[in-house]
Amino acid sequence: MKNKGILLAISSLPGNHGIGDFGDAAYRFIDFLSDHGFNYWQILPINPLGPGWSPYTTTCSEAIEYRYICLDYLKKEGWITKLDKYAANSKIARYEKAGEFKEKVLRKAYKAFITKRPRGLKRFMEENPWVIKYATFMIFWNKNDKKPWNEWPKEEKFYFDKHKTYPTTYKDEVPYLVFTQFIAYKQWNKLMNYAHKKDVSIIGDIPFYVGYSSTDCWINRKYFNLDDNFIPTKIAGCPPDAFSETGQLWGNPTYNFDKLKEDNYSFLINRIKSVFKLCDVLRLDHFRAFYSYYSIPGGAKDAKIGEWVLTPGYEIFDELFRQLPGAKIIAEDLGFMTQEVYDLRDHYHFPGMNVLQFTTFDNNFRDNGDMVVYSGTHDNETLRSWFESLSDHERGVIAWNIHADPNKELLPQFLEYALNKPARLNIIPLTDYLLLDNSVRFNTPGTVGSPNWEWKLTKLPK
Repeated sequence: MKNKGILLAISSLPGNHGIGDFGDAAYRFIDFLSDHGFNYWQILPINPLGPGWSPYTTTCSEAIEYRYICLDYLKKEGWITKLDKYAANSKIARYEKAGEFKEKVLRKAYKAFITKRPRGLKRFMEENPWVIKYATFMIFWNKNDKKPWNEWPKEEKFYFDKHKTYPTTYKDEVPYLVFTQFIAYKQWNKLMNYAHKKDVSIIGDIPFYVGYSSTDCWINRKYFNLDDNFIPTKIAGCPPDAFSETGQLWGNPTYNFDKLKEDNYSFLINRIKSVFKLCDVLRLDHFRAFYSYYSIPGGAKDAKIGEWVLTPGYEIFDELFRQLPGAKIIAEDLGFMTQEVYDLRDHYHFPGMNVLQFTTFDNNFRDNGDMVVYSGTHDNETLRSWFESLSDHERGVIAWNIHADPNKELLPQFLEYALNKPARLNIIPLTDYLLLDNSVRFNTPGTVGSPNWEWKLTKLPK
């Protein structure tokens, strides 16, 4: 069963402290994949989580969410001596409380670490110059009650315009935040190496845009469409369609591609390269924006008024492959597409996505056998609930198309069809592999907050 994989977020793994992490359950999940013939694990972005705990809006494209650090391993390494469990059998990821619990433990571990191994931390800072800026951003952001950075005091707003390192006022807090990144990177790299030993590759994920309240925008403000007060003049979203009369207003600042071009698109290229350090294959979320993106006036209340703006996608990918030849990319080509978007995708031989929940009854969809077939994504309802919503006629069409055995249950046969349909890759969300219903749906687009992003296993499948 080669070139097949399972989609599962890190947060959904079983964990001893209220959320999935880089601990034993992650290693056992890799064992599960290997034992069942899967050689890909697709994850969601593992950057610091954004509003509503969404992994697609982050405070830093290069940092890792500290909640994914395994505390049990810190105890094994001797950085802490006592460790209690917290919500170990929770069926949801308890982001806020788990974060508070883990931070208390991490601060204790840091105090022990800094007295014994400060050289390792110093080397990590030297090799990862972004981490100082990230730590400083987090300090200023929290100090200013998480207000947008354009509302900070002038000295903080423009801090790195004048300084090369962090403010000495925070000589203890910055190294602590660097320590969390040092540990997160160390644990993730160890886990990824284990996956490779088991012949399992990691498929990562990167959103096209960055958040306004992020190190990315704060440090690189010249690359975004901002006014003299650094308020976005153009924001991202999607136009009205059959699913939404007012469209989708995402609110991310849009890029100033003229400024990006002056620096050979280094900001975008480095974002992608940084995520490639954490995975083997990269899914480019909202791929269509590499050809053109929907631009909405800043301050708009909805996405009714906007325009499509061309993106220099060919120039960006030419430069990316000059710097990173052989990069393996999946194009998330869902939603409103045009032939020009497909031409861009095909020019670089990127596989697109065939999500069977969308394409099974779409007579216009054409799969050339060189795509990535999904039963659904993290944004879909589960395969079982989708299947149960179909009419008898629609189920009959499926049975006819897949040459189903009438003496066997149809849904498992459809899942098997999804896993074996000719494709570059076949990816199944774990919720679909286990044939679970919508009570475990991971995310519903257009909604914010619970229960999105919360589903968590209490034990791994066998």
